Amino acid sequence: MRTGTTIRISDEMTTISRAESAVMHRSLSSQIEYWARLGRAVERSEHFDYNKIKEALLGRLEIDALNEWGKPVFDEEHDPAMRTPAADEAQAHSQRLHAMKNAGIDTAELGD
Repeated sequence: MRTGTTIRISDEMTTISRAESAVMHRSLSSQIEYWARLGRAVERSEHFDYNKIKEALLGRLEIDALNEWGKPVFDEEHDPAMRTPAADEAQAHSQRLHAMKNAGIDTAELGD
């Protein structure tokens, strides 16, 4: 009998994991578990301080305060978040565009 928990991951991560699992001769689930164990080990490393990264992501710590291990993780977490606006940000943006259109401003030139 199999035991475990079903989880959802993105199609992109599935594709990447599947390719890597073939190269490393692991099953897809074994590859994902391997990466999860690596991530856990990194987070527990003396070189890695996820609390500092979290504080930087929340804007409470300057990015320059992160070490060489933390900055790439910050970038990896920060960049996708910046591409996907929060609901209130999207609503405010929509309201600004609507106001500009009502004022006769051609918003097509803005790229939105």
